[in-house]
Amino acid sequence: MSCWIRGCPTKDGSEKRSLFTPFSDEMFNNWCDSGLATKGVTKFSKKSRVCELHFPKDDIIREDTFYLRDGTTSFMPRKIPKLKKGAVPSILPPEVSYYHINAINEEINYYRVNVVDKLRQKQQRTGETNIIVTQSMSMFNYLVFVYLICAFTYHNTFYK
Repeated sequence: MSCWIRGCPTKDGSEKRSLFTPFSDEMFNNWCDSGLATKGVTKFSKKSRVCELHFPKDDIIREDTFYLRDGTTSFMPRKIPKLKKGAVPSILPPEVSYYHINAINEEINYYRVNVVDKLRQKQQRTGETNIIVTQSMSMFNYLVFVYLICAFTYHNTFYK
């Protein structure tokens, strides 16, 4: 299973993370009111799971505290972490990133359609091999590579 939040690195499965669902109607409504419902891949439901990366560390209970009769306190790590009552996912990716990535994507598509494809059509009409077409394809591939590097860097920077 993976995190419901779009773009979350938990989806790749490289690291095991705790996943949480809203355990009451009140919690579900609070999560929806927080703006979370617009950040996912599908429609947000009570079964949608959100990983620990989207909660402040102090909202996750990782150990239980026991007060012993002799006045000492004992701490026991929990096998499965749980959320504090009222916890709301608040560490969410900014909206700007999706706009920015879409703008880069549009530029790449514009370049491909208006430059590379036209040069390729000209090459097919004339039947000649043109170094410009080859260089244009290389430039297009380079832009796609840069786009992927930028998206990957943003993705890893946000979730570190």
